[in-house]
Amino acid sequence: MRVFFAILLACNTVWAQTTKFETAEYQAGRFASTVNASSAYNRGYTGLGSRILIIDTGINTASPEFANRIAASIDYTGTGIRDTVGHGSNVASIAAAARDGTGMQGIGYDSTLLIAKVTNNTSYSFQNALKAIQWGGTQGAIVANISANEILSASYVKYTTQIAPGVFRNTDPVYGGANYYNLIRPTDWAAALRGNNIVVVVAAGNSGRAY
Repeated sequence: MRVFFAILLACNTVWAQTTKFETAEYQAGRFASTVNASSAYNRGYTGLGSRILIIDTGINTASPEFANRIAASIDYTGTGIRDTVGHGSNVASIAAAARDGTGMQGIGYDSTLLIAKVTNNTSYSFQNALKAIQWGGTQGAIVANISANEILSASYVKYTTQIAPGVFRNTDPVYGGANYYNLIRPTDWAAALRGNNIVVVVAAGNSGRAY
Protein backbone atom coordinates (compact mmCIF):
# COMPACT_ATOMS: atom_id res chain seq x y z
CA MET A 1 0.00 0.00 0.00
CA ARG A 2 2.83 2.39 0.85
CA VAL A 3 4.36 1.69 -2.59
CA PHE A 4 1.05 2.44 -4.27
CA PHE A 5 0.70 5.80 -2.51
CA ALA A 6 4.33 6.64 -3.30
CA ILE A 7 3.66 6.02 -7.01
CA LEU A 8 0.43 8.01 -6.83
CA LEU A 9 2.24 10.90 -5.14
CA ALA A 10 4.97 10.84 -7.79
CA CYS A 11 2.38 10.86 -10.61
CA ASN A 12 0.51 13.76 -9.00
CA THR A 13 3.77 15.68 -8.63
CA VAL A 14 4.63 15.23 -12.31
CA TRP A 15 1.09 16.23 -13.28
CA ALA A 16 1.29 19.39 -11.18
CA GLN A 17 4.66 20.30 -12.66
CA THR A 18 3.35 19.76 -16.17
CA THR A 19 0.11 21.70 -15.76
CA LYS A 20 1.93 24.80 -14.50
CA PHE A 21 2.98 25.36 -18.12
CA GLU A 22 -0.58 25.04 -19.43
CA THR A 23 -1.56 28.69 -19.22
CA ALA A 24 -4.12 30.52 -21.34
CA GLU A 25 -1.25 31.52 -23.64
CA TYR A 26 -0.27 27.85 -23.93
CA GLN A 27 -3.85 26.89 -24.86
CA ALA A 28 -4.30 29.73 -27.37
CA GLY A 29 -4.11 28.47 -30.92
CA ARG A 30 -4.03 24.89 -29.53
CA PHE A 31 -0.69 24.19 -31.22
CA ALA A 32 1.37 23.57 -28.07
CA SER A 33 -1.46 21.72 -26.34
CA THR A 34 -2.15 19.49 -29.35
CA VAL A 35 1.36 18.03 -29.19
CA ASN A 36 1.40 17.96 -25.36
CA ALA A 37 4.37 20.33 -25.31
CA SER A 38 4.05 20.82 -21.54
CA SER A 39 5.51 17.34 -21.04
CA ALA A 40 8.64 18.48 -22.89
CA TYR A 41 8.75 21.77 -20.96
CA ASN A 42 8.64 19.83 -17.71
CA ARG A 43 11.85 18.10 -18.80
CA GLY A 44 13.51 21.39 -19.67
CA TYR A 45 12.99 21.24 -23.43
CA THR A 46 11.78 24.73 -24.35
CA GLY A 47 13.95 25.30 -27.40
CA LEU A 48 16.61 27.20 -25.47
CA GLY A 49 19.88 27.23 -27.41
CA SER A 50 18.27 25.93 -30.62
CA ARG A 51 17.92 27.73 -33.93
CA ILE A 52 14.86 27.14 -36.12
CA LEU A 53 15.07 28.01 -39.82
CA ILE A 54 11.75 29.23 -41.24
CA ILE A 55 11.79 29.10 -45.06
CA ASP A 56 8.74 31.10 -46.07
CA THR A 57 7.40 34.60 -46.84
CA GLY A 58 9.57 36.50 -44.36
CA ILE A 59 8.51 37.70 -40.92
CA ASN A 60 6.76 40.54 -39.15
CA THR A 61 9.83 42.20 -37.68
CA ALA A 62 7.67 44.60 -35.64
CA SER A 63 5.92 41.85 -33.68
CA PRO A 64 6.91 41.68 -29.99
CA GLU A 65 6.60 37.90 -30.26
CA PHE A 66 9.90 37.87 -32.16
CA ALA A 67 11.69 40.74 -30.43
CA ASN A 68 15.41 39.97 -30.04
CA ARG A 69 14.72 36.44 -31.29
CA ILE A 70 15.80 36.70 -34.94
CA ALA A 71 19.44 35.69 -35.10
CA ALA A 72 19.86 36.18 -38.86
CA SER A 73 17.82 36.54 -42.05
CA ILE A 74 18.26 36.31 -45.78
CA ASP A 75 16.02 37.44 -48.64
CA TYR A 76 15.97 35.62 -51.98
CA THR A 77 13.14 37.70 -53.45
CA GLY A 78 14.64 41.17 -53.59
CA THR A 79 11.66 42.57 -51.66
CA GLY A 80 13.15 42.73 -48.15
CA ILE A 81 12.64 40.40 -45.22
CA ARG A 82 9.32 41.97 -44.10
CA ASP A 83 6.37 39.61 -44.45
CA THR A 84 3.62 41.12 -46.61
CA VAL A 85 1.72 37.84 -46.99
CA GLY A 86 1.43 36.72 -43.38
CA HIS A 87 2.13 33.03 -43.87
CA GLY A 88 5.76 33.12 -42.75
CA SER A 89 4.88 35.06 -39.60
CA ASN A 90 2.13 32.56 -38.75
CA VAL A 91 4.50 29.63 -39.17
CA ALA A 92 7.17 31.36 -37.08
CA SER A 93 4.57 32.00 -34.36
CA ILE A 94 3.61 28.34 -34.16
CA ALA A 95 7.26 27.38 -33.93
CA ALA A 96 8.64 30.01 -31.61
CA ALA A 97 6.36 32.87 -30.52
CA ALA A 98 7.50 34.23 -27.16
CA ARG A 99 6.01 33.07 -23.86
CA ASP A 100 5.29 36.61 -22.74
CA GLY A 101 1.81 36.38 -21.26
CA THR A 102 -0.03 37.71 -24.32
CA GLY A 103 -1.48 36.11 -27.43
CA MET A 104 -0.21 32.59 -28.04
CA GLN A 105 3.15 30.99 -27.39
CA GLY A 106 5.17 28.97 -29.83
CA ILE A 107 5.98 25.33 -29.19
CA GLY A 108 9.69 26.15 -28.87
CA TYR A 109 9.21 29.51 -27.20
CA ASP A 110 12.82 29.80 -26.01
CA SER A 111 14.38 29.07 -29.40
CA THR A 112 16.01 31.52 -31.81
CA LEU A 113 14.78 32.11 -35.35
CA LEU A 114 16.59 32.13 -38.67
CA ILE A 115 14.42 33.61 -41.42
CA ALA A 116 14.83 32.84 -45.12
CA LYS A 117 12.39 34.62 -47.41
CA VAL A 118 11.92 32.57 -50.56
CA THR A 119 8.65 34.01 -51.87
CA ASN A 120 6.61 37.21 -51.68
CA ASN A 121 3.24 35.71 -52.63
CA THR A 122 1.28 32.48 -52.31
CA SER A 123 3.58 30.56 -54.64
CA TYR A 124 6.76 28.89 -53.39
CA SER A 125 10.30 28.45 -54.71
CA PHE A 126 11.84 25.10 -53.82
CA GLN A 127 14.95 26.18 -55.70
CA ASN A 128 15.34 29.04 -53.22
CA ALA A 129 14.51 26.66 -50.38
CA LEU A 130 17.52 24.54 -51.33
CA LYS A 131 19.72 27.63 -51.12
CA ALA A 132 18.13 28.56 -47.79
CA ILE A 133 18.94 25.18 -46.26
CA GLN A 134 22.58 25.58 -47.23
CA TRP A 135 22.59 29.07 -45.70
CA GLY A 136 20.85 27.83 -42.57
CA GLY A 137 23.55 25.25 -42.09
CA THR A 138 26.14 28.02 -41.89
CA GLN A 139 24.00 29.76 -39.26
CA GLY A 140 23.66 26.77 -36.95
CA ALA A 141 20.08 25.71 -37.75
CA ILE A 142 19.05 22.35 -36.28
CA VAL A 143 15.64 22.23 -37.97
CA ALA A 144 14.27 23.77 -41.18
CA ASN A 145 10.56 24.27 -41.76
CA ILE A 146 9.01 24.23 -45.24
CA SER A 147 5.27 24.79 -44.91
CA ALA A 148 4.60 24.29 -48.60
CA ASN A 149 4.15 21.54 -51.13
CA GLU A 150 3.81 21.08 -54.85
CA ILE A 151 0.51 21.53 -56.65
CA LEU A 152 0.59 18.46 -58.85
CA SER A 153 -0.29 18.82 -62.52
CA ALA A 154 -3.25 16.86 -63.90
CA SER A 155 -0.84 14.85 -66.02
CA TYR A 156 1.27 13.83 -63.03
CA VAL A 157 -1.81 12.73 -61.10
CA LYS A 158 -3.05 10.77 -64.13
CA TYR A 159 0.17 8.78 -64.42
CA THR A 160 0.50 7.97 -60.71
CA THR A 161 -0.39 4.42 -59.68
CA GLN A 162 -0.06 2.46 -56.48
CA ILE A 163 2.08 -0.67 -56.84
CA ALA A 164 2.08 -1.74 -53.17
CA PRO A 165 0.68 -0.42 -49.86
CA GLY A 166 2.26 3.00 -49.43
CA VAL A 167 4.35 2.64 -52.62
CA PHE A 168 3.55 4.60 -55.77
CA ARG A 169 5.02 4.85 -59.27
CA ASN A 170 4.75 7.64 -61.80
CA THR A 171 5.20 7.27 -65.55
CA ASP A 172 4.52 10.86 -66.58
CA PRO A 173 6.46 11.59 -69.83
CA VAL A 174 8.16 14.63 -68.28
CA TYR A 175 8.25 14.06 -64.52
CA GLY A 176 7.98 10.30 -64.28
CA GLY A 177 10.65 7.76 -63.53
CA ALA A 178 13.95 9.22 -62.34
CA ASN A 179 13.15 12.81 -63.35
CA TYR A 180 11.10 13.75 -60.24
CA TYR A 181 8.53 16.50 -60.01
CA ASN A 182 9.74 19.94 -61.15
CA LEU A 183 13.04 18.20 -61.85
CA ILE A 184 14.27 18.57 -58.26
CA ARG A 185 15.95 15.32 -57.31
CA PRO A 186 16.51 13.81 -53.87
CA THR A 187 20.23 14.23 -54.50
CA ASP A 188 19.67 18.01 -54.67
CA TRP A 189 18.32 17.96 -51.11
CA ALA A 190 21.14 15.67 -49.99
CA ALA A 191 23.68 18.11 -51.42
CA ALA A 192 22.06 21.05 -49.64
CA LEU A 193 22.14 19.18 -46.34
CA ARG A 194 25.64 17.76 -46.71
CA GLY A 195 27.75 18.46 -43.64
CA ASN A 196 24.78 19.82 -41.65
CA ASN A 197 22.71 18.03 -39.01
CA ILE A 198 19.40 19.64 -39.92
CA VAL A 199 15.98 18.02 -39.66
CA VAL A 200 13.81 19.19 -42.59
CA VAL A 201 10.08 19.39 -41.86
CA VAL A 202 7.85 19.56 -44.96
CA ALA A 203 4.09 20.00 -45.19
CA ALA A 204 2.26 16.89 -46.38
CA GLY A 205 -0.08 18.97 -48.54
CA ASN A 206 -3.79 19.70 -48.35
CA SER A 207 -5.03 17.66 -51.28
CA GLY A 208 -5.85 14.54 -49.28
CA ARG A 209 -3.84 12.27 -51.56
CA ALA A 210 -2.22 9.11 -50.27
CA TYR A 211 1.17 10.13 -51.66
